Amino acid sequence: MPTLGEVMRIIYLLGLIAGIFLASFGAQSIFNAVGISIDLMAASGAGQIINYAIVLICAYLFVTLVWRQSVTGFIVLYFQNWRKARSGFWVCAGLAVIVGLLWYMFVFAAGGAREDFARMYALTDAAARNVRFSGAFLCKAAEPLLGVVTSPAKTYASFPISCP
Repeated sequence: MPTLGEVMRIIYLLGLIAGIFLASFGAQSIFNAVGISIDLMAASGAGQIINYAIVLICAYLFVTLVWRQSVTGFIVLYFQNWRKARSGFWVCAGLAVIVGLLWYMFVFAAGGAREDFARMYALTDAAARNVRFSGAFLCKAAEPLLGVVTSPAKTYASFPISCP
């Protein structure tokens, strides 16, 4: 049976996770309201850097306000106990390698992961005659699609698709 202290530790950590989410959501909402086109969930660019900064600020506030610990004190303790930290690193690294190998074995057993554009777009000859792309690829229904090669079984899209 977990103690009250253990339960409170989990609740505090869940609060940290919720705080990071709320801070990112709030910052994204402000960016959208002001008209700044930065996506905080982007895999690269300024949004990623801002999101990392939000996470670091939330972690700093969590350590100082909730745990009432000094960040520099934590770093000093980390270097004082580097042997324990190293053994913990090796445990985590070993688990990551095992999970990665199991995942690749699963993907290999499932037939591999590969892209098939014909299957991805699932265009048949009948569908190709009634496709409506949006944005730069705008085509009206029943217009012939230039750049789309049709076959009796499937339609394969060659890129870029252009419309008359």
